Amino acid sequence: MTTRLFLFIAVCLPFATTAQSDNKTKAVRFMQWLSNNEADSAATLVAPEVAGKLSGPVLQGAWQQISAAYGKCESVSSSSAANDASISVDGTFEKAILVFAINFNDKGIIGFFVSGSKERNLVISAFKEEEKAIDVNGGKLYGTLMLPDNKTTFPIVMIIAGSGSTDRNGNSIPLLTAGSYRLLAEALAKNGIGSFRYDKRGVGESSSFNPPATSALFNDYISDAATLVKELHKDKRVSKVIVAGHSEGSLIGMVAAREEKAEGFISLCGAGEPINYTLSRQLKQQLPIMGNKIDNILDSLKNGNTVKEVPPILQSIFNPQLQPYLISWIRFDPREEIKKMKMPVLIIGGGTDVQVPVADAEVLHKALPSSKKLIIDSMNHILKNAPSDRAANIATYTKADLPLSRELVEAIIAFTK
Repeated sequence: MTTRLFLFIAVCLPFATTAQSDNKTKAVRFMQWLSNNEADSAATLVAPEVAGKLSGPVLQGAWQQISAAYGKCESVSSSSAANDASISVDGTFEKAILVFAINFNDKGIIGFFVSGSKERNLVISAFKEEEKAIDVNGGKLYGTLMLPDNKTTFPIVMIIAGSGSTDRNGNSIPLLTAGSYRLLAEALAKNGIGSFRYDKRGVGESSSFNPPATSALFNDYISDAATLVKELHKDKRVSKVIVAGHSEGSLIGMVAAREEKAEGFISLCGAGEPINYTLSRQLKQQLPIMGNKIDNILDSLKNGNTVKEVPPILQSIFNPQLQPYLISWIRFDPREEIKKMKMPVLIIGGGTDVQVPVADAEVLHKALPSSKKLIIDSMNHILKNAPSDRAANIATYTKADLPLSRELVEAIIAFTK
């Protein structure tokens, strides 16, 4: 699972309502200064309590990291405002359009991070693609249907992304740019299988929802996925729909696939336990000193209670705005949900996955013994071959030129056909 901990470029303190009406102007000015290499000027808009963490050199380093991956920023423009404390700004780069969230308190900017992205159609696919906009409750979801050559009817694999701001291509800029979902779609098309991949609500093109995506619950993502399966079933070219959920998308996918009677389901590096256990394990590995606090927060959320006091270092996971979503997510147990599935199921885990261990795949298979299980010893969480060393493993997350695990692709093709 790619948690929101990895999405922040800079520190984000608790959201605070501010009466200032010009935060939108300040947010655009902040981004313009960064794009013009005037990080010290941008730092003058930062709140005093985070001045050390968002100094000019820190901001400059973060911007250089983004520019190295996506080229020069050509323009910035205000996109929307969830409230005065959170302003969305679009940055048009040479290789992508990035959506930044700029967070404020009453003294200035307290954090900024990439909340979504979309490619600028600079990559020309060798296969025919159809762009889709599908109505769901509260807005539209945008996605890409990739078609195999010379096929009038074909099976479809619907790919559901992992957590956070992971987009339809498998990217969550700037720290995840592996393009795994696009690579999978292309591999399937080469073998006569279509695919549909989409931006979840609040990500990429699927950013406009009422109420905003920041207020969505886990059930909303299940409902969205179920609606998409239903729409794909209506396409007369589609012979069957196989749902493939990656990471968080595994749990979303298994419920949606069951509700809309998909013809098959694939779990890709999906958790085998409720998310509070997974988060506890992951966060304690990274922040062992916060172990007791992490467990206390998760216990409260499990009981349906929000937590007001959250240490700044845990804000990216337990921000008050995210807590209702986590409460709704914890209520779903993958072990119980997979037991209810009557369709063919394939469970795939990676031996070098540093986020979701193979034990989770074993748990899911035990819960549904009729499922097929495949452990790919050399595969990591982004579905590519990688070493077990954590640093070297994570380094692959930004390498779009690395191919997917061949064993993974062959297994999905065989299962789908």
